Amino acid sequence: KLYTFVLSAIFAALAGILLTHYNGGIGPSEASVMKSVRYVAIVAVGGMANLWGAMIMGIVLNFLSLRGMFGSYDDAVFGLILILIMLFAPNGILGLHLGQLWQRFVMIGRKRPAEEA
Repeated sequence: KLYTFVLSAIFAALAGILLTHYNGGIGPSEASVMKSVRYVAIVAVGGMANLWGAMIMGIVLNFLSLRGMFGSYDDAVFGLILILIMLFAPNGILGLHLGQLWQRFVMIGRKRPAEEA
């Protein structure tokens, strides 16, 4: 556990160094609530147990965001994505097959049969 903690601290420090270099400085605006929601949504969409899924979806969602695909609704779109992923695909998009996703979507409005005593 110690090695995992140290390795994650190294990655976090490296990310902080790169962010500071990219922005030319660092301030409290870099840790706002909506930016945190964005980062959590990116990881949740890719799947928290799937490193490649989180990396791929991070690249895709950031690319779409930087291209202006969501307009001024970036934060709302990322929040909505986070809610939908938590409801329908808790293991991320890559952790769930499309057939299972459709079954979960269809079953939301249906009543479950009562269990026998």
